Amino acid sequence: EYYITSGEIFYEMLPMLPVILTSFGVFMLLAAFASSFEMAMIFVLTDSSVSGEKRSFGKMLAFSFKRAFPVMGTTVLLSLIYLAVFAVFLIAAAAIAVSMGIDFSSIMYYEDISSQMQLGIYVIILFVLYLIMLAFVILISIIYSMSIFARVKYKFCGAASLKYARLLTKGKRGKIFGNMLLIALIDIVIAGLLSYAANTASDFDIPFIPFLIQIVITFIGMLVSVFWAVMFINFDNVKGPDIISSRFAKAINIKDAYFQSETVSQDYTYNQNNSQQNNAPVQNSPTDEKAESAPAQSDVQPVDAQTDNSLNGELKDADQPSAEPSDTDDKVITE
Repeated sequence: EYYITSGEIFYEMLPMLPVILTSFGVFMLLAAFASSFEMAMIFVLTDSSVSGEKRSFGKMLAFSFKRAFPVMGTTVLLSLIYLAVFAVFLIAAAAIAVSMGIDFSSIMYYEDISSQMQLGIYVIILFVLYLIMLAFVILISIIYSMSIFARVKYKFCGAASLKYARLLTKGKRGKIFGNMLLIALIDIVIAGLLSYAANTASDFDIPFIPFLIQIVITFIGMLVSVFWAVMFINFDNVKGPDIISSRFAKAINIKDAYFQSETVSQDYTYNQNNSQQNNAPVQNSPTDEKAESAPAQSDVQPVDAQTDNSLNGELKDADQPSAEPSDTDDKVITE
């Protein structure tokens, strides 16, 4: 039988190493861009809902696409900070191991009690270092928890977004930690339920359960992001104007500047439509047209035919001289 050693596998893959590293780098870049785009889109949608502004979905997509690259810069800075904390932890663990004379190559062959006790003490120290590192990671995540959304809204560099987030969370970090703890507890409960569902599905051979679980996990992650976006909007509305005016006078609120043109365009269209409706001629109904086309009637009521004839006869009698002599005429003739 022929067995391939790890060294032989490495030498076989060595010519393909540049292609593998390049593919891995492209994949990580696309994943980082997708994550940044998702965070920017979640913030824009949440801000639109909170402020009550109507924005076109296409324009929100375009804005999120443009802000995804700056958000990647802030994400890289945060990753470097976390890597620095982890590197300090590794250096401290290695330095303590060297000072205690622990040989990791032969750690599985310790047989004497003193070496085992020394190894146990080192494990305890390592656990304490891990707790310290975890505390630093949590503190950093609290201090800079709003840096991503700050980079989406304002036009400044990555370091400025970290500084703005640090000033924004100052004095409220205990509240933020409480919210993080509550979210973590909810995540633990949901993770337990999903794990139980996955085990039950595997026992009964139910298909598509891993896919459905992944959808649920993605949805929960989006809800958590929306929660942090709402927190940032509240903090930014209360403390943001003072911080921006005093520390970041040259910062530009690129979000408001980008969507302000759309709001002005909508207001102009609305006012133009109203003016057209007000200036449009009033169209009469068919009943009104008939009424206007009919001749105007006089307030004097028409006289019936019989009354008209009698009046005409009286007028004629008044114009003609009477044939019978009057009493005055008889007196004149007699005399």
